[in-house]
Amino acid sequence: MARIVTAILILISIITIGVLDQVNLHNTFDGLIEKTVEIEQLTMSEDYDDVAIKGKELLEWWRHKRDILEITYPHDEIKDLIVLIAQLDGYIVSMQYDNVIYSCEFIKEDAANKVNLLTFSFKNVM
Repeated sequence: MARIVTAILILISIITIGVLDQVNLHNTFDGLIEKTVEIEQLTMSEDYDDVAIKGKELLEWWRHKRDILEITYPHDEIKDLIVLIAQLDGYIVSMQYDNVIYSCEFIKEDAANKVNLLTFSFKNVM
């Protein structure tokens, strides 16, 4: 009887960890998209001082999130995004605001694509 209880507890633990991991994945990528949209809107409204602040905040925020995500997901999928975010920051620093808007669009689309690739689903398992 103790073995059955132990097996059930282990199974429940595995499922719980998996669900929490998927929730964290979606929350992280939703946050990335929200922060990118905010930078894009600030750029369009020509509020360049806030764009610079939000760009640095996004870079630091993603570095922290990346460390967490790399524990459970393929590094290449996560590593690509830091390059795009650093490129966005470079455009902000060099005041290439047309490229900031382009880069924001690219990050949003890439983030949406990556979250679909990393989500546990039947099509991704097969």
